[in-house]
Amino acid sequence: MKVKALGRLANGMGYLVLVAVLMAILAPGVLAQAPDRVTVLRSRVGLVSTSMGTVASPASATQTGTIVSMVYQDWDQDGEHDASEPRLAGATVVVMDREGREIGSRETDEQGMARFERVRPGTYTVVEHNPFGYSSSTSDRVQISIRPGEAVGAYFGDILVLR
Repeated sequence: MKVKALGRLANGMGYLVLVAVLMAILAPGVLAQAPDRVTVLRSRVGLVSTSMGTVASPASATQTGTIVSMVYQDWDQDGEHDASEPRLAGATVVVMDREGREIGSRETDEQGMARFERVRPGTYTVVEHNPFGYSSSTSDRVQISIRPGEAVGAYFGDILVLR
């Protein structure tokens, strides 16, 4: 089947949507049964409503960002992660919005990493809570700003104080 049809926004703005892309999202494997046109009824951040249903927009992945947090054992207590310093599992990382509301909480994995995906653009505070027996060599609060499609890092150094 040759796919040549393009949809258009119902508001008449003339935007074009490639049918093959929509079909791959709407119903993979149904492309052979597809009509030769799909009309986009409305489009808003992250969603496209078509004559065949509402689905995530292919552009939605670039309309959000990612926060990547890393916690490491700062052996030399200089606040910088050195290659010889291991990453620290078991720290709790919390992301809060501008109003101080928690939007997510994760424990760092065995690589000392905590990821927060599909974060809307804006300004956030990332807070690290030390695992038992550790103190911080860096600030436990970092303010970051995210733009669409961006990945932003927040890094925290900890020192072992109890053995």
